[in-house]
Amino acid sequence: MAAPVDASLVPGEAWFTQEAADALRADIDALLDGRGGSYSVVVAGADGYILYERDNEARYEAASFYKLAVLVEVFRQRQSGALSLDDVVLIEPVHLTESPGEIRQLGHEFSIDILLRQMITWSSNVAGWALLDLVGTGHVNRTLAGLGLSSTFIEQRPFASVVGHEPEIGDQPHLTSAADLARLFQLLLDGRVVSPEASAEMLDLLSQQSISNRLPAYLPWDAVVAHKTGNLSGMVHDAGVIFTPNGPVIVAVLTSGVYEWEAIDVIARIGALVYHFGAPVAGPGN
Repeated sequence: MAAPVDASLVPGEAWFTQEAADALRADIDALLDGRGGSYSVVVAGADGYILYERDNEARYEAASFYKLAVLVEVFRQRQSGALSLDDVVLIEPVHLTESPGEIRQLGHEFSIDILLRQMITWSSNVAGWALLDLVGTGHVNRTLAGLGLSSTFIEQRPFASVVGHEPEIGDQPHLTSAADLARLFQLLLDGRVVSPEASAEMLDLLSQQSISNRLPAYLPWDAVVAHKTGNLSGMVHDAGVIFTPNGPVIVAVLTSGVYEWEAIDVIARIGALVYHFGAPVAGPGN
C-alpha cells in the first residue's frame, strides 16, 4: 500500500495541490482495493515525483515490455554507428512465434526502421525477436543496467518456432517492475536515454501505439499517450506517459492473476484518473 502523500514533499513549482494529490491516491486505492489478482502501479510526475505507488518493486513477467528494451538498444547502437535504421534484417525461422500467419514473413527482408514500427505500434513479436537477435541480449541487459533498471532482465531467446526449431530458452522469462518502467519513461522525458534527440524519437514512436484499449481508452480522442502494452495469460500491462493538459504524467501498471477484460478496464480507469487529475477541471469525465 502506498504511503500518504507528504505535503512537505510536494515540489514547490508543482501544478497540482496537496488535496488533488491526496484525492488521486484515494481514487486509485478505491479502484484497486479488494480486486482479485495482483496490481503493481506507479504514477509519477515528469520530474520523478511519486504521486502513487503500489507494490512498485515487485517483479513481473515483462511480456511485450521486452520490446521497450530492444527499442532502446537499437537507438543506442545507431548512436554508436553499429547500425543504421536503413539496414535490412532477414526474417528467419527462429524469429517466428506460435501464430501460423506469421510464416508468410519467413525469408523476407525488412529495414530496421520498419521492424521498429511493427514492434512498437503493432507489438509484432516477429519484429521483436528479429531485432533482439540483431542487437544481442547481452548488449540489451548491459544497457538496461546502465540506466539503473535493476529489476529488468531480458532472456536470451524466444519460445519455439512454428517451423520446428527447438526453443532456446534460459532459466527465467523476461522480467521487469513498475518502478523500472516508470524510471525508463522519466529518463525518456528527461532526454537521458541515448541522447535528447533519440529520447524524443522513441517517445514519438511510442505515441503512435495502435493498441489503445488501456491507458488511452477513456481519454479525449486527441489526448497523446506514449506507451507500450503487454499481455500474457492472466497478465495485462501498460506503461507510458500521459500528456495531460498541465503536463506529462508517467504511469506504469503491471498485473498478474487477473481476468483480462477486468484488468483492461482498471488500467483504462487509472489512465482517466491521471489525465483528469492534470486537467483544469477536477474529476474524471467518464
